[in-house]
Amino acid sequence: MMNPGSSLKTIRHAIEYAGVLLFYALVRLTPPSQRDQLARLLAALARFFTRSRVRVARYNLQLVFSESTPAEVTQVVRGVYLNLAQNAIDLVDPYGALRRVDVPPHARAQVDRIQALLAAKRPVIIATGHFGGWETLGQVAGREFRGCVFLALEQSNKRVNRFLNRLRLTGAATIIQSHEASRALPKAFKQGLPVYMVADQDGGNEGIVVDFMGTPASYHRGVATFSLHYGAPIAVVFLLRQGRKLILHVADLIEPDPASDRNAEVTRLMSLYSDRLGRMVRSHPEQWLWTHRRWKSTIGKY
Repeated sequence: MMNPGSSLKTIRHAIEYAGVLLFYALVRLTPPSQRDQLARLLAALARFFTRSRVRVARYNLQLVFSESTPAEVTQVVRGVYLNLAQNAIDLVDPYGALRRVDVPPHARAQVDRIQALLAAKRPVIIATGHFGGWETLGQVAGREFRGCVFLALEQSNKRVNRFLNRLRLTGAATIIQSHEASRALPKAFKQGLPVYMVADQDGGNEGIVVDFMGTPASYHRGVATFSLHYGAPIAVVFLLRQGRKLILHVADLIEPDPASDRNAEVTRLMSLYSDRLGRMVRSHPEQWLWTHRRWKSTIGKY
C-alpha cells in the first residue's frame, strides 16, 4: 500500500513540473520585446504569494541600509523580485541571454588571464553570488572557460532538476550536483579545470564567520579550502544588469598563500570574497537575493 505522504509528494512534484513546463512555454511564446512586461507581472505575482520572503528581504535590507526609508526598502524589494523573474526568463531562453552579454576591456583582460592559467593546467575558482544574472553567468563561464564545472544545488523534484540542468548546459559547462561534490570536485581541481560556484548563502554553524556588509555572516568553507588546498586562484565575477544588457565584471584574482597558517588563510580568502561581493551588492542592492535568511547563523532566527 502506498504511503500517503509519498503519494502527496508525488502529486506535488507532478504539479511543480507541470508549472515549470507551463512557464517555459509561456516565455517561449512571448516575443522578446514583451518579456520585460512579463517579468514585471511575474515579479508582482511572486511578491504577493511569498509575503514571508518579502518580510525577510525587508529585514535584511534594514539591517544593512539602516538609514533607508520604508519607501526606499520597498523599491529595492520590487527590484529584487524583478531580477529574480528576469533570471528565470533568461534561463528559459539561454541563447537570447548570452547574446546580450557585454564583456568590457577590463573584464576581457581578466578572462584572458584566467584562460592562461587554465592553459597551464592550474585550476581556477569562478565564484559569485545570487546577484544580477547569475544563471546566465554560469553559461558565460562555460563558454569562456573550456571544461568548466558548474556546482549546482540539487532540487528535490528530480524531473524539475533534470529540466533545469538541461537548460544550464547551454554554456557547455559540466553540471556537478551538490551530493556529488565530495567526489567530483577534487577530481576537477586535480585536472586543472575551472569550477563555477555560487557561494553567498548561509554556511550554518560549521561555516566560517567573516564580515559581510557590516554584520558577521557564516559562509560555507568550500571556496577558501579548495583554493588553498589546490592552489586555485579565486576569480570573483558578476553579471550586472544594465537595461537589456548583461555586463561582465571580473575582480582582480585572489591568490591563496600556502605558506600561511591554514585557518588564518581560509579566513583571509573568505573575507576578500565577502568584501568583493558586499561592495557589488551595496552598489546595486536591487540585484541581490535579499529573500534568503543570510544572517540566521550569526544573529539568530528571523
